[in-house]
Amino acid sequence: MQQWKRLADNQQEKYNYILQFDADQLFSTFKHEISFGLLGEILKLFNMHFKEENCTDIFLILKQLSNTKRFSLSIDFLSKKEAQHRDELMAKLQTVLKCSDFDLKSLTKIYGKKSVE
Repeated sequence: MQQWKRLADNQQEKYNYILQFDADQLFSTFKHEISFGLLGEILKLFNMHFKEENCTDIFLILKQLSNTKRFSLSIDFLSKKEAQHRDELMAKLQTVLKCSDFDLKSLTKIYGKKSVE
């Protein structure tokens, strides 16, 4: 994740960088904890740079990150802006992911958004 820090404020490059990893690799990296700020930043990146062709990867990454230790604590400490990005991202995923292979309602509940209609 040193490369992540080197990318500093280049949000598009950070988005591309994180999508280079599969969900299992990211889980392995963060299995002990995903920090409060990092989770919010990932949600913001995925929301702001969302591309339909990446939605499956985004879903799988979010699903795996939700299995990390202390994940619910990180969710509890999302800022209002980060929570807004989370909600917008979940809405985008809902629009794109229509097939039953994706349990979006479960993911939405895990991430703390109140409802997916």
